[in-house]
Amino acid sequence: MSKLNTDILYLISKELQNDKKTLFSLLLVNRNFCEIIVPILWKNPWKPLNYPYKIDKLLIKVIFSHLSEESRNKLKNLDLPINSYKKPFFNYINFCKHLDLNNLNAIDRIIYTIDENFKIKFEIYDLFINENTKFTHLYIPQQSGIPIHLFPEAKRCFSEIKFLSCSTVINSNILVWLTETCKSINELEIIVEEHNNNYIHITKLIDSLKNLVNVYFLKNYPKYPTFPNYHNFPNYSNYPNFSNYSNYPNYSNYLNYSNYPSYSYYPTYSTYINYSNYSNYSNYSNYSNHLKYNDGIHRILENSLAKHASTIQYIKLTKPPITRFLSFFVNLKKLELVDETETHTMKWDCLQNFSLPHLQIIEVSNIPINVLISLIENASESLIEIKTDCVSHDVINNRRIIRVIYNKCPNLKYLKLLFRNHNILELKKLLINCQYLRGLYILVDLNEDFYWENVFSILAESSPNNLFRFKFNISQILNELELTQIFFDKWKDRAPMLLQFKDCYNNSLEDFKWI
Repeated sequence: MSKLNTDILYLISKELQNDKKTLFSLLLVNRNFCEIIVPILWKNPWKPLNYPYKIDKLLIKVIFSHLSEESRNKLKNLDLPINSYKKPFFNYINFCKHLDLNNLNAIDRIIYTIDENFKIKFEIYDLFINENTKFTHLYIPQQSGIPIHLFPEAKRCFSEIKFLSCSTVINSNILVWLTETCKSINELEIIVEEHNNNYIHITKLIDSLKNLVNVYFLKNYPKYPTFPNYHNFPNYSNYPNFSNYSNYPNYSNYLNYSNYPSYSYYPTYSTYINYSNYSNYSNYSNYSNHLKYNDGIHRILENSLAKHASTIQYIKLTKPPITRFLSFFVNLKKLELVDETETHTMKWDCLQNFSLPHLQIIEVSNIPINVLISLIENASESLIEIKTDCVSHDVINNRRIIRVIYNKCPNLKYLKLLFRNHNILELKKLLINCQYLRGLYILVDLNEDFYWENVFSILAESSPNNLFRFKFNISQILNELELTQIFFDKWKDRAPMLLQFKDCYNNSLEDFKWI
């Protein structure tokens, strides 16, 4: 019975894995809860947490507490109370399933000024890459001097990773090693840089994958969490390279490449251009390995990804595709498009008149309204979720998008969309036609007076039975107490409602207890 209770507690806790505040509170219940919750919290310690607020600093201290007493003594002048930490009750690091080398690099910078920092660095690396750890997610930043492929237990630690995030300029030896070792990757994030792209080995890695499902094809490097800057560290570009591995005990043998697999079978760029599956690259034959970022790199990578058209179900793009490679993804279920440029002037028209018959989810940000309308029109009736952010459009185009949705998406379950005053009656038609709708996130123009009385009346009278979740991007609605009171009164005989407001600045909730 005790075993059953533990299993049940684990399943419940796993459902709460994104609710960090609740998980933290459960740590204090009893030892049983603690042993269940700690591995969940430490699965991805790099993920930004809302609670406690100084998690980065605490995380560093906990990691340092796993070090030897000798190393901790050398860290005293970092203004971190290392000595206040007894030997941890758990070996927390063994629970990690995500390894973010970006944050290990940040720790390197913290200990930069310490004597024998090189030795401490490798002791920290040993905490993560050893016979007791096994990762499912690996994040490799643009510039990482951590030779993960040279550690004795590296193959065991990384052979089963499911998710890989890497820049197109990472070390060739690491890419080759990843290609040979990591056969289980089904989720790939590629960050294409502007210079020195290692496209040959990146495409080899892509080609080697057998069950690629999710692809995030990004132009700019994502903002991963970094640690606080405790000191005025020297320029990281001047950070010592790893040419002195041999000075570190037991690591000199890592640099013996004599037994390392030969990479001679990887073709030169000119040979690669003639690869049988790439037919139109003759114009790129003079490009060097330090090719400046341009459309040619994207063309090569897009064609490589197109080979996985039968398995890929989710694609995220932050730059318009160069080719029409998306048209090959007949099984694509989710498409996310984000224009991250400051001016949002990218040409996304190439995505119009596409047919993605099995598309279920569309998420867009700063994408032209005509492109979004075209994608919805050509997605048959399979769409169940549409999310839009910063998709600017006037009253006429707002009416167009709403009508396309309620005419083409009868199975829609979740919608996030801007509604304008002049099209409130279109909201009623949408609620009537989309009977499977469960969640509605209404965006309003903050510069436009909105007729909330009409909106609440339509929601109360025309919402389908399944619809219970409402969210608004404005908190001023709470000032309209009479209107919201009427809305709740009309909803009384229906299923319980989940109501959310974004950016509620009023901390006094006394007037809203009735919600």
